[in-house]
Parts: sequence; C-alpha cells; structure tokens
Amino acid sequence: MLKTAYCKRVSQLIAVMLFTSAMLNVAGDGQEASTVSQMEVEVVANISHDSGAFTQGLLWHQGMFYESTGLLGESTIREVFPNGTVNRSTNLDAKYFGEGLALVGDTLVQLTWQNNTALIWNLSDFTLIGNFSYQGEGWGLCNNGTALVMSDGSDVINFRDPVDFSIIRTINVTLDGTAIVNLNELECNSSSIWANIWFSDDIIRIDSDSGEVDMVVNASELKKGAWGELNGISIDGNGSMWLTGKNWPLMYEVELVEASIQENNTDGTMDVEQGTGTDKPQSCTLDDECETDAPLSIYLFYSALTGVALSCAVIGIFKVWRALPADKKRAPNLEDVFDDDE
Repeated sequence: MLKTAYCKRVSQLIAVMLFTSAMLNVAGDGQEASTVSQMEVEVVANISHDSGAFTQGLLWHQGMFYESTGLLGESTIREVFPNGTVNRSTNLDAKYFGEGLALVGDTLVQLTWQNNTALIWNLSDFTLIGNFSYQGEGWGLCNNGTALVMSDGSDVINFRDPVDFSIIRTINVTLDGTAIVNLNELECNSSSIWANIWFSDDIIRIDSDSGEVDMVVNASELKKGAWGELNGISIDGNGSMWLTGKNWPLMYEVELVEASIQENNTDGTMDVEQGTGTDKPQSCTLDDECETDAPLSIYLFYSALTGVALSCAVIGIFKVWRALPADKKRAPNLEDVFDDDE
C-alpha cells in the first residue's frame, strides 16, 4: 500500500501551493487596485465670463469672484459679480505676467510667472501695497487656512508662511507612485488641494499631508472648440465648484459624478474616457455585486495543483498494482490505495 508519509508529503505540497496562490492573489489585487476616485463633471449652471481674460487664478470671497489674468501687458486683477460681469479691474505693470491668486486677511496675493515676485493688493480698492520675493516660477496659489500653498509647474508644492512667504514645508505630488507635473491653478482647504493640470482637461485632488492624488476629475466636457486651456477652480460659499479656462466665454457650476473607464497616460497626466460599444464597462448598483476576472496566476496554480493531485493518484495506484503477486494483479479499489500499511 502507499505509505502514509508519502500521502502527507503530497498534502503538504498541495497546502503550500494553495497558500502561495492566495498570497499571489492578494499581491495582484494590491498592484491592480487603486484607491484613486475617477470622476467627471456634470454641469449645474453657467454664467458669462470675459473671453478676453487669460485666467490664471480664481477664488470666491463674500459673494464675489476674484480673478487673476495673465499675458505680458494684459495681466489684471479683477472683482467679478456672481453673474460673471466684471465689477472692477486693475492692470498689472506691463513687465508682470499674472498667475495664481490667494486671499490673506484683507489682502490679495498674486503670483507672477517668471518675475520672482508676488504682488500684495489691498482687497478693498486694489491698491498695490507690497510684494514678496521667491525663487523659481509662480503658477498656482491658494490659502489653506494656515499657509499659502504654491505650485511652480513641477510636481512640487510649497507651503509658505503668509507673513513673509518663507517655505514651511514641501510635498511631492504622486498618482499611484508616479510624479504628476504641470500643476497649475490651485484651490485648497485644510486637508486637500485641487489642481488644474496644464495642457490637460483633468483636475486632481491632492492629500495635503502625503502629496498623493486621491481623485481625478475629467472636465473635458466643458471645453469647446478653440477655447483655451482649462484653468480656474473656485469653491463658493455654498460649497459648489466653479470652473473656467483661459479665454473661455463661460464659467460653469459643476457637480462631480463617477466616471467610467480610467486611463493613466505615460506623460504624467490623466484621461478618463467613456466606454463605448463592446468596451463599455459593467454597471453596478449598490444592491448588486460586480464580478471581476481572476488573475492569470490563480488559473495557473490551480491547474498545477490539479495536475499534482492526479499524478499522485496515478503513482499510488501503479505502486499498489506492481506490489501484488502476478496472479492477484487487478485494478485496485481507491480505498485500498490510501490505506495505511500495518
């Protein structure tokens, strides 16, 4: 009869294979699954926007929008009514290219692109009352309640002291481990940073502590024809999100809804595309369960496991049959094969 020790070794081998298969499954799930939410915009309302405004910064304060516009010789800082009409506007010196904008107390701080200068404006009358100096380019700026959060077009975000503009700390922005560059106009609160991605129709939400992207929003639905790049994020007093872009004739109030197919580009930007035809993803409700394909490793291991089990059975049967006297050789019963030798 087949030795019990042999059977135990086979059982141990099968157990090891099952454990390895389970671990590979967990590892595979960890590699493939992403915690990044993929969203798209749904238009709630729209208002007019000055199509001559090369929007670089946008914020909401006490019922009014405040906007920074760019281009040399055309840069402005302006106050805009909720219907999109410009209430007042002041031109920057022609040497400045206006960029991101943030509110600090009763002042507005406006970045410039390559002048290494942040302009400080009196909120009430747009009087220029001072400036800050910094190294590198200025792109986006927002106030998270304790610091001024600044982008420079790279994957780096600096948190600056609102009193002297010195750097307090720095984070690097990543999406599933990949650095995200071209961070442009910003909107922020105490825990998150919203950022436009230059040359992209995507907006990302960044964890202020880790720098990790936890949401990607595809806003391509808003951009029409020859309109410029998406750039301008503002959260109003009701918590609604408003979006616009460079030289756009409209500003949109939007809601974020779950997107369908997601794709990450190799250039560090993100696309979220609707599935069509046979590529349309399965739709799941809260009451239904969605089935997903098992990793290839699972199929391979279970196939190997089945092969080992069948091989053991065949070998065991052959050994029993060969050990019998010639006149008693017959097809053995399976219960005889795995009985212990006495």
